[in-house]
Order: sequence, then C-alpha cells, then structure tokens
Amino acid sequence: HCRPIHVCPMGVDAPPQLTTLERAAARRELIAVCDGQDRPVVMYAGRLSPEKHVHLLPAVMASLMSRGSRAQMVIAGDGPLRQQLESQLRIAGPGRAHFLGHIRERERLGRLIAGSDVFLHPNPKEPFGIGPLEAMAVGVPLVAPSSGGVLSYATADNAWLTRADPDAFAEAVASVL
Repeated sequence: HCRPIHVCPMGVDAPPQLTTLERAAARRELIAVCDGQDRPVVMYAGRLSPEKHVHLLPAVMASLMSRGSRAQMVIAGDGPLRQQLESQLRIAGPGRAHFLGHIRERERLGRLIAGSDVFLHPNPKEPFGIGPLEAMAVGVPLVAPSSGGVLSYATADNAWLTRADPDAFAEAVASVL
C-alpha cells in the first residue's frame, strides 16, 4: 500500500541575486516600516517566545546604543513575549525598535529581509533555523551563535558566528556594519 509524499515548502523562495534596483526597492519598503528612518537595520524574524532566546534582543540593542551605533531593530514575528519585548526595547532603544507582527506573505518577508543590513539570530539551541537560512539566501549578513543547528550551513567563512550573549552579538553586528 503506497502513501503519497507531500512536500511542505518552508521559508521564502530565494530569488536570484537581487538587482540593484530590486535591492533599493526592498530597502525603501523596509525603511517605510521604520518610520522613514534610514539607519542601519538589524532584523530578527521568527516567533517571539522564550525558546527562541529573543529576551537577548533588548540587551543587544542597549549594547549597540552604548557603542554609539545608529542601528535600529526590526522584528518580524509574534508570540507570547511581544508585549514584554516592546516594553523593554522602548527603554533599551527609544524609537529604534519596530515590530511588524507575523508576516503571512512570504514574498513580502523575503523583501523585508533583503532590505536589511544584518540578520540577527539569537538562539544558541536552534535545531536548524529557517530564518537565518532565508537571510543568507537573499545575501544579508548573518550574526548567529556559534552553536546549534545553524552550524550545518553557517560557518566563519559565510557568517559572523559568536558567543550567545548581548555584547558579543552587538560586537559582531558592529563589525558587519
């Protein structure tokens, strides 16, 4: 007795290398959701839940600010920690954190990621990590912990891998920028 196999697509479809015009359009779309502030964008996309270690994001922002960075943070996703993160980021980076909620349209998510300057993945225990892979697929620099499933595709040659703590993440982001 045969059973059919179903393939469920995950993540965004990686477009061919974006043209200069396409990347500029993606950037404009991202800056529009950042209240028009054309500053460096650090992006996180994923669930806002404890197991994703998103509790590190406000401390990363605070560390970036203490280094004099002009960066802003864009967070695409939703979950039980959203209100707490919004509150903490209002303090850690006043006016520099933008929450987009869950983005259902895969093409839009891909464009927003492509328009960012850095993709930050804070979870040191991620079994695989679709978000970081999506960012790499559209040519965005990845900052991630040097542990977990991301190491199946992220290396020191193609990503900024570091300790999973706010200061190390901020240092790596500053290095990218």
